[in-house]
Amino acid sequence: MQLLGYLAHRRGPAALMLLGSFRETELILEDHPLAALRQQHARAA
Repeated sequence: MQLLGYLAHRRGPAALMLLGSFRETELILEDHPLAALRQQHARAA
């Protein structure tokens, strides 16, 4: 998750493709690390 957060907040271009999936309910109901990253990214945008 830290690497994903770092890459999402980089200013320069990155030649990287990351493919994954998640369940929205897991982010809401559980203490999922991706939920915090998603909130940080939404505030920065």
